[in-house]
Amino acid sequence: MDALTRRTRIKLHRRLPGMALWAGNACIGLFLVAPILIVMLSSFNPKQYFAFPPTGFTLRWYAELAANAEIVAAFAFSLKLAILATAASTLFGTGMAVAVHRARSLAAGAVRGAVLAPLVVPGVVLGIALLLYFGQTDAIGPFAVLLGAHVCLTLPFVFRIVTAGIESTARSI
Repeated sequence: MDALTRRTRIKLHRRLPGMALWAGNACIGLFLVAPILIVMLSSFNPKQYFAFPPTGFTLRWYAELAANAEIVAAFAFSLKLAILATAASTLFGTGMAVAVHRARSLAAGAVRGAVLAPLVVPGVVLGIALLLYFGQTDAIGPFAVLLGAHVCLTLPFVFRIVTAGIESTARSI
């Protein structure tokens, strides 16, 4: 009987760090997600002010949101911008990754550095630089400026992912 309890204590002692790590991660995850869940649940509250837990259930606020023409137009604008930026980033990033992988020259290294530069430049600095650059020209419309800025921000991610995929694939394929 004593050997069984000793064996059980040894197993528990070995598993304890993993269980503590799991419990700590669960607490951190709950800490990060709890505010979002509280706001989501309180959005179904029939009262006009914040109350948690909600005193009832209503979809009134979502109906008012969908009835607001400005919000619907802004959502449509954002969706159109996101779809076009995703398509452009995917197209250009994939093409550039394939070209840089095949070239393997000094110019290819320079292109790689230029494409990946927005990853190391802080977002605020990049945003101000894009504002100053695009603010000097009136030839381009505001939608094209926003599209260019979004492509500039998302292109490095596509480029890096495609490059990693190409480099891990046999050259004969």
